[in-house]
Amino acid sequence: MKKYLALLMAAMMILSCLAGCGNNDAPADNGNQSTNNNQTNTNTNTNTTPEVEGPHVGPDGRVAREDQTYHSTYSSELTTLNYLSTGTTANLVVGANCIDPLVENDQYGNIVPCGATEWSIEDEEYVNYDGETVLGQKWTFKIREGQKWYDYQGNEMGDVTAHDYVAGIRYVSNAVYDCSNSYLVEGWVRGAAEAWEYTYAESVAVPKGQEVIDAENGNSEYAVDEAGVIYEVIYNDDDTAVESYEELLKVLPEDVMCEAIDEYTVVYHLESPRPYFLTAMGFGCYWPAPADMLETWGASFGTDNTTMWFNGAYILSTFQSQQSRIYTKNENNWDAENIHITAIEQTYNADSAAVSPQLYLAGEIDGVDVDADLLTAWQADPELAQQLSPTRVTSDYSYFYGFNFEPRFDEQYEPANWSVAVNVENFRQAIKAGLNRQLLYQVSYPNNYNELIENTVSPSASYVHNGKDYVTYGDLAPISAKDSFDEAAAVEYMKKAIPEIQAAGGHFPVIILVQYNGGTEWGSRCTLLQQTMHNLFNTDELKALTGGNNVIDIQINNFGSQGFLSGTRRAGNYCLQELNWGADYSDPETWTDPFVYGSNYIFSYDTTAKYGVNTKTAETLAIHEEYERLVAEAKKQTADMDARYEAFAKAEALLINHAFIIPYGITGGGYQATKLNTFEGQFATYGQATSRYKGQWIYEEAMSEDMYYAQLEAWNNAVNGN
Repeated sequence: MKKYLALLMAAMMILSCLAGCGNNDAPADNGNQSTNNNQTNTNTNTNTTPEVEGPHVGPDGRVAREDQTYHSTYSSELTTLNYLSTGTTANLVVGANCIDPLVENDQYGNIVPCGATEWSIEDEEYVNYDGETVLGQKWTFKIREGQKWYDYQGNEMGDVTAHDYVAGIRYVSNAVYDCSNSYLVEGWVRGAAEAWEYTYAESVAVPKGQEVIDAENGNSEYAVDEAGVIYEVIYNDDDTAVESYEELLKVLPEDVMCEAIDEYTVVYHLESPRPYFLTAMGFGCYWPAPADMLETWGASFGTDNTTMWFNGAYILSTFQSQQSRIYTKNENNWDAENIHITAIEQTYNADSAAVSPQLYLAGEIDGVDVDADLLTAWQADPELAQQLSPTRVTSDYSYFYGFNFEPRFDEQYEPANWSVAVNVENFRQAIKAGLNRQLLYQVSYPNNYNELIENTVSPSASYVHNGKDYVTYGDLAPISAKDSFDEAAAVEYMKKAIPEIQAAGGHFPVIILVQYNGGTEWGSRCTLLQQTMHNLFNTDELKALTGGNNVIDIQINNFGSQGFLSGTRRAGNYCLQELNWGADYSDPETWTDPFVYGSNYIFSYDTTAKYGVNTKTAETLAIHEEYERLVAEAKKQTADMDARYEAFAKAEALLINHAFIIPYGITGGGYQATKLNTFEGQFATYGQATSRYKGQWIYEEAMSEDMYYAQLEAWNNAVNGN
């Protein structure tokens, strides 16, 4: 079986929970939200632990340690603690452990009450900003009374109310705060997109009549008159002069349709029905934040632990940059009896990956990832082998290779020539067919790489409707059934690509810039990629077509201190790159976000020659415009889940079939030594559930591989009801 049954069953269970979110008599998977209106969830959290005498004994037979302080190391500092504005798992881990959202996941993936005790759903019609009557959706949540905010010293600072959820949504919808996760609110909550545009226009508007016309960097987008009215500036066809002004609709914070009906009732009015809305609650932009504090701190909210408050399982009592982080159990949390780890102490070490194994063996930390370089030695040692267990396959992150259609890197890598090559589909198809994913994945996962490789970007067994896996719908079915690696096909594609590149003014070799972070395993993958591709394409047969030159020249660069997000991916500083995306919610739509216009993943959205290179051909643009159209059509399918999955499958297949992206694999499957039992923790294939320590215990001994598989079987049986 390619993937653990657990993932498949968890996906079915989650969808079942969504379709009948609160009606215990609801069908297992309706898929038509309009037939489930006015549902109310009144479940209570059943993940309780009975009181017992003596030390806790875990389900795998291990005895809990008396000292429930978890010790670990880290090598990269957070860039912000502001969970409302960040979109990275590394930053969100603080909020995940310190902030209670409306709902959470239990250890089996069920959605259960947390900050809210119950909720209801209604379809509702409304008139949008274009004057059209459309179908939206209303979600009403009853807030758990008695929740409190605490500062980093544990001082009680006030009640958690519905206003704190409203304040969070308004914050994310304000462009001034540059929230990287605003895309999960814009287009979701009514008025959020318009509020973001208006606040952005306010922040960049120039005095009317003083517009800056700049062909290289772009013209002024908005203007403001003496009365404070904001206008969109309309230019003539060649963007050389102002043609007219179009008054921008003024949108106030209260126009963002998240409202507090009373102190303990918050209502979200959605632009369109989203049956999976509950699963988005696992992402930071929907978490509460103290309304008064947001108003006071603004953009400085969450710069450290003194500029935020906490209402969750833990309080971040210590935050010393590049020194330590200490989480202290919130003894007053509403669910304190299920918070067993009393403190989490994380110590900074720039060489964490290198020194952590020794620190673990010395008893100074309680868990360590055992990479492929160490794995063989540990498995050969009888004592160490008993401390090894696999890491859990979660599918919350998918990895893929992306082509950059808007190169912004140094001239030494010949961005103009890369632009010619990347727009030739046969060239991209050659790279796709020549990429040996099994070989590359074995670098990090020598024992179980086949369980982790995916033929689609959307992970298999993550979205299931009536027993049918999303990746087997429509155009994705033949893709998911076949490995893309095919050396013979790769050579044939390149034979076609060479004259096409030459005809478009390109030359050989085509330099392919590939970045990595200096880590041993990532570097090894890059080296293997370079070697295998050079051996495949720089043959005498193909060189004869280029006039004797090599066909490609893969150049590997360590981005190092530049940082991957800011210095590489978001900067367009690569040609071909290993990328990833995490599921923000439980629906195939979440996997479209990296590839639509406005994304900074594959840079196929900018139709101008903004960076001095005409980066896209008409053929390339046409494919991406068709993708945008297909995604827009798929989003409209909210009642019929089969039709929805079929439509999203068609969109995803388009990108893969035209080799815009090369699916690669999913997270998990490595090895670790850990004193925890991950099966006691919260679980979901999206959001931040697996980042939480709530529900887990620290044990005296490490989990063994036998224990892991016994726990996996027990977890499967529990999910299946066996």
